[in-house]
Amino acid sequence: MSLGLATDGVYSGTATATDDTGPPMIAIISPTSGVAPGSPGGFAADFPTASTTPIVVQITDDTGIDVALITELGSPDEVVVFRESNFRGRFTIGSTQVPIIGGAELQVKETGGWAAATDPTMQRVITLTFAVVDTVGNAVLETHSWTLPAKNTSPPQPGGATDTDELELATDAINLLPSQFRSFDP
Repeated sequence: MSLGLATDGVYSGTATATDDTGPPMIAIISPTSGVAPGSPGGFAADFPTASTTPIVVQITDDTGIDVALITELGSPDEVVVFRESNFRGRFTIGSTQVPIIGGAELQVKETGGWAAATDPTMQRVITLTFAVVDTVGNAVLETHSWTLPAKNTSPPQPGGATDTDELELATDAINLLPSQFRSFDP
């Protein structure tokens, strides 16, 4: 079974419409949403490993899935990740959909791996919203967030200079001043 429109004939199940009173199930397999990078269940603490790790989700229902929409709440816009049985945009290469009993397992990852935060010294939060409707109209809407580690864990030195270089420059500049202005003693 895959996820998609019932009119495409991509749903199945053993229960009848009158048996299905519950909404589809969304199970986060890994990494666990809401867990800090490096903590058990979360993304790895190092960015290179975390950036290549997909978010694995299983979406299932007794009677089958009619519509599944996944969006990423980003800045500044919301981005469609998955719709009508297909990954979209920057999620088309690297993401996969595997049929399982009652639905599908999705491995979600941006093409080329997860991008770092705009400021590489900051962590990036990935927020996905899942809107899923089964073949009899039961619906579920869930939002989950994951945190990627910062790409660079140590902030860059201003101007690329070391503290020793900056102290030497300051000392040289002070030594050029007339003696009455020299109150700095390195």
